[in-house]
Amino acid sequence: MSWQPSNAQRQNLTDEERVAVLPFVSDQVEFLPAAAKNNLQSTLAQLVARNGYGSSAGSFPYRFILTPNISVVDKYVVSGAPPRISLSLNVGLFVGDGITGTKYASTALNVKGVGRSETKAYIAALRQIRANNPEVKQLLATAKSKIIAFYQNQCDFILKEADALAHQYRFDEALFRLNTIPQVSTDCFDKALEKATPIFKQKIDRDCERLLAQAKNAWNGGLNFEAAQRAASFLGQIEPSSACFGKVNELYESIQQRLKKVDSREWDFILQRQEDYTKIAVQSLKNYREVTLANAQNQPQTVTYNVRGWW
Repeated sequence: MSWQPSNAQRQNLTDEERVAVLPFVSDQVEFLPAAAKNNLQSTLAQLVARNGYGSSAGSFPYRFILTPNISVVDKYVVSGAPPRISLSLNVGLFVGDGITGTKYASTALNVKGVGRSETKAYIAALRQIRANNPEVKQLLATAKSKIIAFYQNQCDFILKEADALAHQYRFDEALFRLNTIPQVSTDCFDKALEKATPIFKQKIDRDCERLLAQAKNAWNGGLNFEAAQRAASFLGQIEPSSACFGKVNELYESIQQRLKKVDSREWDFILQRQEDYTKIAVQSLKNYREVTLANAQNQPQTVTYNVRGWW
């Protein structure tokens, strides 16, 4: 039997525990009016969110998608003043891996709608797709078990891919691969967390050397208040637990001694700004996970999904 969360379980799931599924309306549904397409996108988003499969921290690019296909079963004009359009639609819903093109589960719903225009008739019909529909719940539950199986079966590959990226100094990409594994896939999540820790350390150490060099260049370019401000903008991004942070303090001491000869008040201002930077700096791998996933979701969607053969 496929795992299906209760209402209480769904409400208590954290973002890390959720299996993220992206609502995706394919361009293959060519005849659907734009307003109806937008409405359908919102409806699908509600389906995944209310059933516990949406996540604000989910993985981007999303590889697992919920996508529809629509066929018109019947269409006719209802006489009256004004006349109205009646539509009967067959809506196929499919969940799968949009990257590999593997379909995991599907279901079909018959919905009807009436409106003063064809667009309004489509919208009325598509509103009949509801999150508490038993077929929708079973569809997502079946897909979830297969998604978890994907992480169980592909975990070693994902870990090796992260290693390969780290060896190329592509630390952000490596960590992102590891961070997108949902916590509900317990074994793989734990392995990913263990692997992410040293990679994160490599990242912040390399970032420290790079930012410190940029700060030195900025400071040496003027040796004055403006140069110190430019240097502080780089130094403020350095993680305090990085290996070269002692050198950061040495540079600050050097800047402080120089600026105190000119204007101690100005240096106090810069020092306070650095303290502010430190307060918001990434302090742990957990914070880094939250920041990178949040940032990734704000990026434009550029993924091309493969749904060939799904319907």
